[in-house]
Amino acid sequence: MDKIKKAVEEQQRMCINCNCVLENGEGTAYGNGEICENCLENEFSYCDHCGEVIHNDEAYEIINGDFLCRDCVEEFTTICDHCGGRVYTSDTVSDDDTIVCSECFNEHYHRCEDCNRIIHENDVNWYNYRADTDSLKQV
Repeated sequence: MDKIKKAVEEQQRMCINCNCVLENGEGTAYGNGEICENCLENEFSYCDHCGEVIHNDEAYEIINGDFLCRDCVEEFTTICDHCGGRVYTSDTVSDDDTIVCSECFNEHYHRCEDCNRIIHENDVNWYNYRADTDSLKQV
């Protein structure tokens, strides 16, 4: 009798999160197994970038409300040097030394017209060019 019970148990698919038995057609792939619909709805999310199923404890929330898996966070995001927020790399302005989100750049930074470096507003030196004297005058 134990051999029959063991054989039946090995044929059953179980949720790797809550250990409930998965019926035919039920279950979503996760890691090396599957999870049930209840666990998927209550404890898991989909990565908004690649679609991978991620446990809510392992998901990263980005400023705009997207949830990302660890791989997508590492590949497609960075930390803003000014505000410390995690943002998509595509939503940043950078030079060799500084990476800032677009919002911080627009509010606190300028780009040097000569060398193209990002400069904090407190460190900017403004000059006016006077064509009549062919000279620069600091403002």
